[in-house]
Amino acid sequence: MVDGRIEALDSPGNLKEIHQAESMDEVFRKLARKATRMDNG
Repeated sequence: MVDGRIEALDSPGNLKEIHQAESMDEVFRKLARKATRMDNG
């Protein structure tokens, strides 16, 4: 999930291939970089 939305839904192998990542942790970090923080304060 990124910004409260499902950003990617696939098998771990496909997600790693799509995002050119060696691990699911790396996939997560790549997707998380797209997030935009909202200031609630």
